Amino acid sequence: MSSKRNKSSQLKICCFCGLSQNNELEFGRFYEHGEIVTHYYCLLLSSNMQQRGKDDQGILGFLKKDMQKEIRRGKKLVCSYCKKTGATLGCCNVKCKKIFHYPCGLRAGTLNQFFGEFRSYCKRHRPKQKIDTAVKDKLAKTNEVVCYICYDQVDPRDIVSTMWAPCCKKNAWFHRKCVQELAMSAGYFFKCPLCNDKKLFQKAMLEFGIFIPSQDASWELVPNAFQELLYRHDQCDAPICLCPKGRKYTGSHAKWKLALCRTCGSQGIHVACGELKWPNSVWECVECISILGKSKEIASSSTIRDNLQNVSDSEDSDSDISVGKDSPIPFTSNLPFISSTPQMSMNPILYNDANSFNSSIRHFKSRLDKEANNIIMLDRDDNTIEANIKIYKFELNE
Repeated sequence: MSSKRNKSSQLKICCFCGLSQNNELEFGRFYEHGEIVTHYYCLLLSSNMQQRGKDDQGILGFLKKDMQKEIRRGKKLVCSYCKKTGATLGCCNVKCKKIFHYPCGLRAGTLNQFFGEFRSYCKRHRPKQKIDTAVKDKLAKTNEVVCYICYDQVDPRDIVSTMWAPCCKKNAWFHRKCVQELAMSAGYFFKCPLCNDKKLFQKAMLEFGIFIPSQDASWELVPNAFQELLYRHDQCDAPICLCPKGRKYTGSHAKWKLALCRTCGSQGIHVACGELKWPNSVWECVECISILGKSKEIASSSTIRDNLQNVSDSEDSDSDISVGKDSPIPFTSNLPFISSTPQMSMNPILYNDANSFNSSIRHFKSRLDKEANNIIMLDRDDNTIEANIKIYKFELNE
């Protein structure tokens, strides 16, 4: 019996709503000040509460005498939903007489705003989001809509538990609970998970009942969260380290100084082991050389395609056609052919007819296939023959 009494005496019960439920996401944190115990949101949204003190006084600036006064006022008021006393919230619509406990209002679909005057609205008078017409039209044609945070199905018609992001101007729907969890985690960095908009997204979410805490993001508050960023690589990664004192040694002598990879900094090598010049020792690790080499190849192939397109465009233009000359026009190519690759003119004007041109092309393609250096792809129209050269580099399979 004594253990049960101890447990009941330790159980926290909110002085405003009378509940002991500890759900920070829905009700905010539990705060204690003397004999007063309260959910943060119950305190924050009570109609007559005023923050008269400093942040370190009372409960975040709410003084004890003001809280006691509001609790006494609530004991005279009956909740419109549970029919019990202690209701301290009321609908801000001047014609509405509904009053309620904060948790009772949540269950009944009320809306609470955590900014400005900290207003509350009953379900009938709560503000509704204005959805773009284009989004509504698209919604009518869609069978399934998902929350872009949890990717579970969401009901856009449910104005209480569903929210829309106006910053994206598209079919961006979220569960209210998912948005609130994101806000509690991100704090100052709370922004749209789709378009990263911060100003418009925060304004809309605040207006429709999301509480954004004034704090750093949760990932910023983890102890030693960025400790690894202070680590500096401290060993030689050469296949064979020449230092007699080992890979970890870095001394005052120039040849045993450790040079880190200038790209990633996650690998290092002794000046002597890498045969580097001191003091201007620049070194890149094998992994970075491989990655940078591939990116250069991609850039090179892109340049080749651009050159080919320029050649094709110049051949199609009327300015290249010479009128009144019997001699064929020489074909000049500024394409970067490999020196060992056979070169020949691809201008159809140099050939008597289409058959001879096609025969030369087939011969040229067979030679290229044997050397495995370049591939020529040809396109032929009904009236004219055009040679569009596309070059692809690839490794020779030996």
